[in-house]
Amino acid sequence: MKLSVCFLLCLFLCFEIPNILIAQHNNMPKPLRVGVYDNPPKVFMNEDGNPDGIFIDIVKSIAENEDLEIEYVFGEWSELISMLQHNEIDVMPDVAYTTERDSLFSFNKLPVVGSWLEVYTTRPSSINSVSDLQNKRIGVLKGSVQEEYIRNDFRNDFDLSYEMLIYNNYTDLVAALKEKKVDAIVASSFFYFSPLFSDDIFTTGIVLRPSELFYAFNKNARCDLVELFDRNISSMKNDAKSDYYKSLHRWLDKDKLQIIPSYMIWLLVIIAAILLFVSVFAIILRYIVKAKTRELLLKNKELCAAKEKAEESDRLKSAFLINMSHEIRTPMNSILGFLNLLKEPNLVETEKEEYISLVNSGGQRLLETINDIIEISGIDAGTLKVVNEDVNIADFMQSNIDSFKDLAGQKGLELTIIRQISDTSLFVETDRQKLNSIFEKLIRNAIKFTDNGSIGIGNFVEDDALFFFVKDSGKGIPADRIDAVFDRFIQADINITRAHEGSGLGLAIAKSYTEALGGKIKVKSELGKGSTFLFSIPNRIIYRNPEKVTPLDYDSTKFTLPKDFILLVAEDDEGSFKLIQIALAKEPIKILRTENGEDTVRAVKENPDISLILMDIKMPGMDGLEATKKIREFNKGIPIIAHTAHAYSDYMEKIYEAGCNDYVPKPVSSNELKFKLYKYTL
Repeated sequence: MKLSVCFLLCLFLCFEIPNILIAQHNNMPKPLRVGVYDNPPKVFMNEDGNPDGIFIDIVKSIAENEDLEIEYVFGEWSELISMLQHNEIDVMPDVAYTTERDSLFSFNKLPVVGSWLEVYTTRPSSINSVSDLQNKRIGVLKGSVQEEYIRNDFRNDFDLSYEMLIYNNYTDLVAALKEKKVDAIVASSFFYFSPLFSDDIFTTGIVLRPSELFYAFNKNARCDLVELFDRNISSMKNDAKSDYYKSLHRWLDKDKLQIIPSYMIWLLVIIAAILLFVSVFAIILRYIVKAKTRELLLKNKELCAAKEKAEESDRLKSAFLINMSHEIRTPMNSILGFLNLLKEPNLVETEKEEYISLVNSGGQRLLETINDIIEISGIDAGTLKVVNEDVNIADFMQSNIDSFKDLAGQKGLELTIIRQISDTSLFVETDRQKLNSIFEKLIRNAIKFTDNGSIGIGNFVEDDALFFFVKDSGKGIPADRIDAVFDRFIQADINITRAHEGSGLGLAIAKSYTEALGGKIKVKSELGKGSTFLFSIPNRIIYRNPEKVTPLDYDSTKFTLPKDFILLVAEDDEGSFKLIQIALAKEPIKILRTENGEDTVRAVKENPDISLILMDIKMPGMDGLEATKKIREFNKGIPIIAHTAHAYSDYMEKIYEAGCNDYVPKPVSSNELKFKLYKYTL
């Protein structure tokens, strides 16, 4: 009996021990399979055949912290993306987020680095702007975000025709550029730091589609893996001495300063040898060495200052792109989200009104951001022109009160004029648009940073200057930040949380415009009690008594267009034309449409009964300005209203010089459009 029990026990152990060993083996942590492709300096295989780059340095640091075993898998970008999708690798570094990729992969929450797309070519080159890419051959990396953007969005965004050529890796892509098989390539901004970038490659400065780069994971990866990466990346980003910042300095400090050039080392050796044998010349040689040393120290200081300036420029550029990405994506997310909600059935009227209000709010915020970008671009390009006209001071002040009263009221703030020149016959000779832009940005800034209390505006004359001011009861500005408030991107914060929305350009634009008008701007503030922004312009006051001008009233219920009114709309964009149609749907008028300049000129010749032309400026072929000039050659009297998104002073000059009578900016409200049409029927 005992013998049988022992036999059965041995038999059981023979069968179960292998199963136990297999189970233990299966429970052991598997190596983390990380994809590696050739895209230095972010990720690549180095000369020793080992994986290297910024993303690899971070993976190694995480593996060391978390006691992970790493297995690297090298391949082409498109192959590795497919392997990640089919769970043949676990992690793919250097992946830009897109909606399509989000449906296929998991992404860590914190971006590793920010990037953008840039156009590169070879010297000499005629490619200096986006329009220069017309009919060119453009090379891209297969399966990359560059390929997706150039294939789909780029053509629609800029209305260009071109040929896209696809290459499996960056080595082949650069070879094609140097061999003139393509005219230009579109690559990540990090390509500049790649060994493949050489002196014969030219950075055009054409920047496209800012993005953030992440690690991508298989959808079925361990649930804690993404959290593990985010936890480590967050810890490294908060430690200035971490492997993260060491890696960035290692790969992105392109210019390495050499304190003492090699020829100087040899010179010092020779001098030392001579000093050993010729002591007579010791004093003379000592003076020579001191002179050379002073010269080197001076050069090193100059190089360090240049390096710091370049790093500051890069920081501001990165801050600008990150902030602009946030300021554009955030309102677009609101607009698209609530537009989709408006499609939902069974919405009550109050919900519809709320969603429409939020869409409108997002649109206004997006428009403000775009206007800031256009204005700061004009300032940087050095194309600012001051166009003076007579501005009624009292009307100007009241107009700003009327424009911002509702916005202030939404926060429970009282907006009033607390001091002003009372004589309504006083005019000042200045640039109305720039003056209005300065005052508008200061009032918006005051409303944004004031939570309760009041905002007062005013003006006064002192010595040879006319002063305007905006005073608020907001939180105030710390003393150590007073001098910085007019710097650019002062709100450009790469932290996850931000106290206030905005491009961070408003006060910088206000300062530039004030100086362009010949004045100065400053701020007085006390923390917790509020701020007063004060700016001046030259005192060019004119005393006269003009006829009383009735303020513009855009209330469309107060006027009606005549039945025989024929409107010609020159507009190539279907959505913009549809919006005009809907805005005028209740008017008893006839609407004709053309889609380019040539057809518009022909339509005016063939239809002499046309009452007014609404002229889009940017159209294919002959643009709106050229079409207006052609029409004025044979028809001086027909009213032409420009319909344009370029509503800034320098461009307005071109519109009026071409022969337009007036303009309406894009986007335009239906009331303002009807008013402008009605204005030219009187």
